[in-house]
This record gives sequence, C-alpha cells and structure tokens, in this order.
Amino acid sequence: MKIRASGYIAPDLIAAVPTELDDEDPYSRFLMFQDTTEQQVADVDIPRTVVSVCAYPFESDNENVFVALTNEGDLYFLTEDVDYEKIPGAGVLSEDAEDLGSTLAITHKAGILYVCGDGSQVYFRPTKDEWVRICERDVDGMANNFFEGIAAVGPNKLAVCGYTHSRPKHAAHGCLYFYNDGQWSPAELPNNQSLYDLVFVDGSRLVAVGGGGTIVAGTGPGTMEDASVEGLLEKFLRIRFDLSKLYVLGKTAIFIFDTKLNLLETLALPAEYSSPKNIEVKQGIIWYFDREGLARHDGAAWTLMPVPPELLERSE
Repeated sequence: MKIRASGYIAPDLIAAVPTELDDEDPYSRFLMFQDTTEQQVADVDIPRTVVSVCAYPFESDNENVFVALTNEGDLYFLTEDVDYEKIPGAGVLSEDAEDLGSTLAITHKAGILYVCGDGSQVYFRPTKDEWVRICERDVDGMANNFFEGIAAVGPNKLAVCGYTHSRPKHAAHGCLYFYNDGQWSPAELPNNQSLYDLVFVDGSRLVAVGGGGTIVAGTGPGTMEDASVEGLLEKFLRIRFDLSKLYVLGKTAIFIFDTKLNLLETLALPAEYSSPKNIEVKQGIIWYFDREGLARHDGAAWTLMPVPPELLERSE
C-alpha cells in the first residue's frame, strides 16, 4: 500500500494513511505517530479508501482529533471509540449515492468542516450529523468540475479549485470558484492548468497553485492575477501558510514565498523519497508526507521518519 492521505495535530501527533485502491475491497490503515519520538501510537483499520485528513476540535471535549474523509463521503472521527458519519448522497458505490461522484478533500475552519469533490460537490457541516450541500453540477452556472482543493473563511465565504471535466475532443482546464453569501462565481485564470490547492492568506486574499508552476492570487473572481515565477514550471501540489510565509510543495522541492509571493528559498525534498503527497507547516517546522514515508525539516536538515514495511500492509 501507499500513503495517500496525512494530517497534523501537534508535534506529538501526526498521521499517515496507507490505502489499497480496490473498489470491491477498499482498505485504509490510519497510523498515528509521535513526531518527537517517531513512535507509533495508534493503528485503526478503515474499510474504505481514505482520500483526505484534517484536524478538528471534537464536540465532547473540544480537543483536536483527526477526521478521515473517504472517496464515498464517509467520515471517521478518530476519537477513542471512532465516531462515524456519512455525507448523504455522496460517493459512487455507496447505497445512498446520487451519482454525484467521489469526495476528495476536507478542511476545517472555526468548528465547521468543509468537503469538496467530483461533480462540483461542496458541503459544510455546521453541527454533528448535519451536512449542507451548497454546490453540485446542476447548480446554475456551475460546470461538471473536479474539485481538489477547498479553503474557507466561513460558511458564507469560501473557494474551491480543480479542473473542469473535458468534453469529447476538448482538453480539461483549471477552475477556481468563489462562494459569497449564497452565490457562486468563477474566476478568470491566466492559463488552462489544473489547480490543486489553495489557501486564504487573510480574510480576503486567496492564493491558489497548480500545474506548470501556476500561482494565482487575488481577493475575488475578477481580481485573480498571475503570480507565477518566470521559468519555474514545477507541478505544485499543496500550499500552506505559516508565520507570514507560504510553503508550496512541488514534485522536487518545497518553494517558500513571502506574502507578496517573492520566492525566498527552494528546499529540495529528501532524496530518499520520490512521490510527494502533502506537507504541513507549524512554527516553521515542515512535515513532509510521501507515498513511501515521512520526514521533518527543522530549519537545518531533514530527519527521515520511514514507515515500517509491515505497516504498509493490511493488518491481520
């Protein structure tokens, strides 16, 4: 199995999720580690394909727990007893699926969970077991989009990015939509590259990244500007904001920018890994998640945190 999702709560609690892509017998193994000691602290079997993970202040005690989202719209809250919820209608193979498509990404902001996915799906969860669908492919003016990234200020202000499904003999092209007070608006983009992730730098300014070194920034649909670095054609996979810096994960390196998107530093990825998946950055410390393992950069050097091979297999 390969690591396809990951998350961070604190230096003493990070997560990596190897998954087995099998529609008939899906499986994910949710592994939690103490970063400071590299000691495994939890191992949970999930009979679904986990695609995204975020931290969330759980209702009962307000302490952060991991939430694992599957491609079928299942959510597993990694509490002591593992709480479960299902987004109604989401997924492809679920019994209640409404032909909307897979769910792909989850994030959290101020006690509310947000999810996006295929078929232009966007949801938010204001309270336990309550999922509000605010977008799908049939919404007026909305194309059949594959949303891979979601960022929110609140339930009335958020943004999603990804690409629009190609029609026959037409190439797919990137997309970025803003949601403000019940209205969806597409942004004009400088090229057709797919966008993979985005982040609000403050309550209004958004930065999104994607293929071919694409970086776009602005405050709304008509304000997005091309902030790409000339000559840098790296495929950008993830973007994180920490301590007034933006960290962008590419295929070969992490690119560190200031808030004006001036490139400050290029940090090569660990040579031992070759399949980047995710990064998390807290207080300047970078956690890197690869399909093969984990690593931490403390500002001076990488420390590898390989996952034992037996943990990349189905548990007995």
